[in-house]
Amino acid sequence: MSVPSSAVSSAHEKPINVGERPWLSAVPGAIPWLIPAALSIYIKYRVCTNGMIFHGAFWIVARSLGRPTRPSVSGLTLWERLSFFRADLLVGLLLVPLVLVVLCRYVPIRYGFGSTVLFSAAMSILLYCQLRAFDETGQFLSFPMFRAGITWGLQNASAAYRYLNLRALLSLIGAAIAVNAAWMWHRRARRRKRSPKNPVPQRLWSVATFAIVVCLLGLTAIAWASPLASTPFHQSTILWALRSLASRPDVDTRQFQGLSEDGLENRYRAMTLTPTPSRDARYWGKARGCNVIFLVMETAPAKILPADGDLADFPNLRRLRETSFVGPLHYTTYAETHQAIFSIFSSWYPSSLVDINSEHPDFASPGIMRKLSELGYDTAIYSPYVFLGEPDPDMYRSLGFRRQVYPTGQRLDWHVFFKPSLEDRIELDTAALTLLKRDLERDLAEGRRFAYLLAPQVSHGPWLGVGLKRGGDERDVAKQGRGLLAITDQYLGEIMQLLAQHNQLKQTVIVVVGDHGVRLQMEDPTLRVVFGDYSFHVPLVIYAPTAVDRMERIPWTTSHIDIAPTILALLGVESRFQQGTPIWDPRLANRTTYFFGRSNLGADGYHSNGRFYMWSHVSDTVYENTEMDFNTVPPVARNSSVYDQVTSSIRAMAGLEEMWTTRLSRANAVRNHLYDSPSDAASR
Repeated sequence: MSVPSSAVSSAHEKPINVGERPWLSAVPGAIPWLIPAALSIYIKYRVCTNGMIFHGAFWIVARSLGRPTRPSVSGLTLWERLSFFRADLLVGLLLVPLVLVVLCRYVPIRYGFGSTVLFSAAMSILLYCQLRAFDETGQFLSFPMFRAGITWGLQNASAAYRYLNLRALLSLIGAAIAVNAAWMWHRRARRRKRSPKNPVPQRLWSVATFAIVVCLLGLTAIAWASPLASTPFHQSTILWALRSLASRPDVDTRQFQGLSEDGLENRYRAMTLTPTPSRDARYWGKARGCNVIFLVMETAPAKILPADGDLADFPNLRRLRETSFVGPLHYTTYAETHQAIFSIFSSWYPSSLVDINSEHPDFASPGIMRKLSELGYDTAIYSPYVFLGEPDPDMYRSLGFRRQVYPTGQRLDWHVFFKPSLEDRIELDTAALTLLKRDLERDLAEGRRFAYLLAPQVSHGPWLGVGLKRGGDERDVAKQGRGLLAITDQYLGEIMQLLAQHNQLKQTVIVVVGDHGVRLQMEDPTLRVVFGDYSFHVPLVIYAPTAVDRMERIPWTTSHIDIAPTILALLGVESRFQQGTPIWDPRLANRTTYFFGRSNLGADGYHSNGRFYMWSHVSDTVYENTEMDFNTVPPVARNSSVYDQVTSSIRAMAGLEEMWTTRLSRANAVRNHLYDSPSDAASR
């Protein structure tokens, strides 16, 4: 019996379900979705593990919990890490494929398959663009930011070509072609006549589909059962990317678009109530022609070494303090050495999202060392080794240091860094100190002015057991840390002795400051909150005997960004684009002072009008207190004016830093234009 051709044609217009099991026959219709689903999982993996733009979500969340972290140790269990992918498994691999299967079950094949392909292609393009945006900016972008980048890219094809990463893009296209070719092969195979006596392929397909679904359901259930509290990083990558198109980004640049460098500086001062530069006759130029030495102490919380406290076991620092500016309320800008050093010498806040020097390799930071180098000073950094975990050499070049001096080019990785003996650390520090003293002797003999930075590492956390190592029985962590910091006081004494021998001690400004405080329980097991006074509050002593004849205690909050303006004012040197102010300016009492830690502690904050505020990016909660202690107060209401004020202020400050950096960078990179308005991007 023959079948009319019209009947055959009509059969082809039916949904995929031409077999006895229509639902199973509709499953291959979701195959094109495999590409965006896999891409969403990869993006979440990048968000969780990436260490180039900012530390990954695993690292941030673990640190916010006080867990020990290293590049090879996330600080979280496998179950806890799996929980970050729970929404991606549910949405990307279960819910969306289910919707597509239903579509292919009830819609004719030409429409169902076409809709699936178009939807999958659109989501693949969006996710890939958001992945590249994340690599460039550390966040997903809104639609206006995409529009600015596209407008600029159309006019700068070569730079846009590099941004798109052709190799990765071709790999994505190739995978899409392969997946869709597999689907087409399956479709044609189902059109062929099959013997009803051989149901084995159908059964194998049924078993395989059932097994995959069960495995996905089980894995998703395990991920959702994790005891780790939910964070913004746990959200579905697909929904995250879509919401970002319409939502306000974490970096808010809207109010800074179109402003010049001067305009940005004026807006910064108005926004933070930072005083405009002025010369104070009491101190301006009082150290003109003097040398400068910076001693930056590693892991030096003011809780252990208060600048105005008892210094009986720090005889050299105690001697300097007698004719110094002392900052008992001094804070680092960032609880990490790399960014803290950047702020000390640039008078800038570091970016809350990216490493400025990595993303802007040609960026020449304005700051004290660049200025002193231009004036003929011998500027150099002395450190026991080049730490491979961070791009410190690039930063020092950007800051204007003429020389970087390391003993025999020492380069240490994390394994060596975290497992030395106390003697090893002292030996490396002593080698760097010896090189500094050698160059100091040379400059003094040649009558050349110098500005040196000594960055010893003996006190770097986790603190080694000083009491046990040196024959004592003191096991208290704080006293161990203070004992290590006392070793740096000995280094200071050797420098002071050499300067005194050449009658140059009183002709040298000496800055002694901590880079940051304690941030992890592996550094101090008693730590209960990682974003607080213990992490950011550090000692500051600025020895300037030609300017003051006694200890001058600064009663208001000061920051690392204030150090360079203070020294330049003492030297009588003008400098532009400083975000800080000399620490003696009483108007600082009214300034808003920021503390950034999003990429290592999962939070940012600031001090304003006698109160401290903190925004946790991990829990999306805001705290307010009269002290920098947020462990004893509840979060403010999510719909309160305080929440809106704190989040908008931190977003605006991050946006200002991004815009200001791109204005001073010559790099022809797409990230330099993503935060501009379309008209700004077109004019570049």
